[in-house]
Amino acid sequence: MELSAVLRSLESNGHLNEGATLSSIYEHAFKYCFKNQRVEYFYKNAVIQKLVLGRSSLAATAAFLEVRIAGAKLDVLLAKDCINAFEIKTDFDELARLPSQVSAYQHACREVSVVTSDRYASAVERSTGREIGVYVLTDRYQLHTIRAPEKFDSCLVRSDMLALLRRRELVELIDAYGRTSACIPNTRLYQEALAACQGVGLIELNSFVANRLRRRSAKKGSLVSGLPMSLAASAMAQDLTHTQIARLIRLFEMDVTGGIQNELSPVFPR
Repeated sequence: MELSAVLRSLESNGHLNEGATLSSIYEHAFKYCFKNQRVEYFYKNAVIQKLVLGRSSLAATAAFLEVRIAGAKLDVLLAKDCINAFEIKTDFDELARLPSQVSAYQHACREVSVVTSDRYASAVERSTGREIGVYVLTDRYQLHTIRAPEKFDSCLVRSDMLALLRRRELVELIDAYGRTSACIPNTRLYQEALAACQGVGLIELNSFVANRLRRRSAKKGSLVSGLPMSLAASAMAQDLTHTQIARLIRLFEMDVTGGIQNELSPVFPR
């Protein structure tokens, strides 16, 4: 979509008038673009806004974007009491790889869902197992449940769950399950963690990993709450310090229309 078309719409509807903040401009631009070109970002943002912020909080549920699992790239991972996967299929996507993708996600996630459009809903439902959830993003920016996901634990793989953890989290796992992490070189951490959890049940291990992912994501709560809801998915993709978060929030609260009008003068000649 042409930026000039978005800006013209904002201008004609008075959304660039004096006093408008960067936050309000993003919100209005988001609504315009959603109606005219429903790309993948809108689906990601809807999952986070409706299934995380709308139901609980980032203290109870962590969200991660573009996560590698068993050789596939997952669009949205949610970590609550367990790990949940959300694969997105827009009207611009194809469904040929979907069965292999959801199969890969089941190696690390107890629940797997597909978020799609009306166009693909029936095809997604037919091409995936009964345990796979199916949601449709509606024109009203709601997630309509076609089929609720069911927990499916028989495909969980310890190595794929551990691959979601960082160094410090692997150390915590080793210490938690009866071994000592002292003096283990970084090159051996993953192997030692895998050995430490061999006697741990798959569901318990999944819960442990989900807990550590929630801890890792905790500081993002202030960023998400301080930015417009249209940027919830973008906020979750950032890894900023507390100082950077505070500066970014202040930027979005500023009245930026003076500078914007100067920048738009070539687009909107007076």
